[in-house]
Amino acid sequence: MKFRNDQHRSTFLKEAKNQSLKNHKMIAALYLLTADTKLWDAAKNSVKRDDIVFENIRLKSGSEIVYTLYCAAKDLYNGSRQLSIDDIADSVLIKKNIHFNLQC
Repeated sequence: MKFRNDQHRSTFLKEAKNQSLKNHKMIAALYLLTADTKLWDAAKNSVKRDDIVFENIRLKSGSEIVYTLYCAAKDLYNGSRQLSIDDIADSVLIKKNIHFNLQC
């Protein structure tokens, strides 16, 4: 797995230990939620064992990357499609803010 930085790696690995690794949607959402410190601070109390209560996550003023990561995590977890491929493919957003590879 590629991580944004050591803090992302450390936070994700610590939190993933509390989850079932067979719950792929949970692990994928957790990976995205732990990618940004501000996002994780807002989300961590809403993450339970094999469950994320997205309705309880309150994003305070944040960057586009925080919102994009949040929406991507929510879409993966819930199977929804709020985030478009155009959002993920925004080269300005991706190049400036995400330092890991997104692969489909």
